[in-house]
Amino acid sequence: ERYYYGVDALFLRHPDIVPIICSEAPLILETFLEGLVWRSRLTKDGLRRVNYYVKNLVIDSHGHFSGALQALVRLGDPKIISHPTIDLVSNRLWNGVVSRQFMLSKLWFILSLVILMVSQTLLPEYRESFEVRVATLVCRILTYLLTLMVLLAQHSRDIVVAYLHRDTVRIFRRIPVPRYLTEFYHLASLMLMICLILMLTYEPFIYCHYSEADWPTEYCPEYDHNGGFAYSVFAMFAVGLHWGLMADLAVFSTGLSAFVLVCVHVGSEIGRFMFALMFLLTTFASAITVLDHRYEDMKQFSDTMICLSGITLRLFEDDFRDLHSDPLLLTAVFGFITASAILLLNLLIAQLNCSYVYIYQNMLGYAKLKRASVNVQTLAYTKPHRWHYFVQTLGLKTPLEFNEGDVGMAGGIQVLEPQNLAVVATDRILRFGGSCSQDLEWPADNSRSAENEEQEKLAALEHLLHSTLSKFRRSRKHGGESRSGAESGDGRERSNSGAWSAASGVSGASLGFSGAESD
Repeated sequence: ERYYYGVDALFLRHPDIVPIICSEAPLILETFLEGLVWRSRLTKDGLRRVNYYVKNLVIDSHGHFSGALQALVRLGDPKIISHPTIDLVSNRLWNGVVSRQFMLSKLWFILSLVILMVSQTLLPEYRESFEVRVATLVCRILTYLLTLMVLLAQHSRDIVVAYLHRDTVRIFRRIPVPRYLTEFYHLASLMLMICLILMLTYEPFIYCHYSEADWPTEYCPEYDHNGGFAYSVFAMFAVGLHWGLMADLAVFSTGLSAFVLVCVHVGSEIGRFMFALMFLLTTFASAITVLDHRYEDMKQFSDTMICLSGITLRLFEDDFRDLHSDPLLLTAVFGFITASAILLLNLLIAQLNCSYVYIYQNMLGYAKLKRASVNVQTLAYTKPHRWHYFVQTLGLKTPLEFNEGDVGMAGGIQVLEPQNLAVVATDRILRFGGSCSQDLEWPADNSRSAENEEQEKLAALEHLLHSTLSKFRRSRKHGGESRSGAESGDGRERSNSGAWSAASGVSGASLGFSGAESD
């Protein structure tokens, strides 16, 4: 037996076929991906053989990582990325080479977070001990060397590359900014680097090295007046950003990653709510401040903002009976409660519900899209020998069996899937009898002609039914006119004759349908 499958010839002729389809005709992507799958009609123990011919989605003609997955990630369609073919490729890449390398790249980040937490939250509680102060100084030095230097090198490299390749976007239509900073993770990483630089400029061990005899210490009178508070603010933001960046590790679990992505997408609705609430707070606080009243806690604009915020969050400690002496003030406060607590909060709940229902349909797709993007980013820095070893483990050069004993082509991955995942009515392989010699003429595809013949028969049957029904309608119309215009028995006879012709038409229609069936 000899099999022919034109997928290798297609990718050899058009190695960028997937990026072209993604940019020019994304609607045919699903059909294209289905053409890379063969499913057996036979099942055994509730399982079916499935061959995914994905060699050209994994490697190119030179053995390097193919750009197909990168094009699909750039397309950003959660339904396409959830296709079984792409899901299989992404999972094999993740389990085979990416997960280990990704975890190793994050170990330094986890270690730097532990060192930062120890130096900022745990050790300062025992600052009286000399050993603790030395340990705090060592942890600060490691933070600047382990975290700040690495982030500085990464962002310097990425910014220079982005400007050299003009991979930028313009903000306010004027200022070019590297495109990679449009992603939340990279932007937060840049902000963390800036916070660490500002922490280094206000580092208390540097300010207090000459003023105290018991150095190392981070507490001295000169520093408390000059930069103690500023350093604590920058340290607070650095710790918060560091913990926020740890959410990137959720990619190890698809379910957890889907939950994180849902929270991010729903956060836009909360942002709109906060904007509307701030507008209401500013409006009512300004109006109440202008009003001449006797309630002292709402005399100033800032105090009024705090009171109205406490009312919204149900943290207002005073009693509303204190406002009885100022009816206009009480009316303004009740108006604010109606607009904020009743209208805005219920509207927020409705928006969150609708957004969650919409995002829930595709949240697993977005999680898989996130994992695929991590695969693309990590494989860009994978060493060649590690990549070639992974490709060998896939066994893409081993021919795959279709059914038992029927050896087919190489270049794919065979899996067993439950039989209820797909309905397979016919085999997709066209088989021809005779010799397998390549010198013979290519066999004719009779399946297409048989299919066309069936379509012609159905079209002729449809035409016959339309013509019969039109005759039936005309005969009924003629019979109705005869009944309405006749006043004698002859009229009734004509009406009955028309009804008989209509009945004959129905009988003819039945005979015609039966004849079409017998033909």
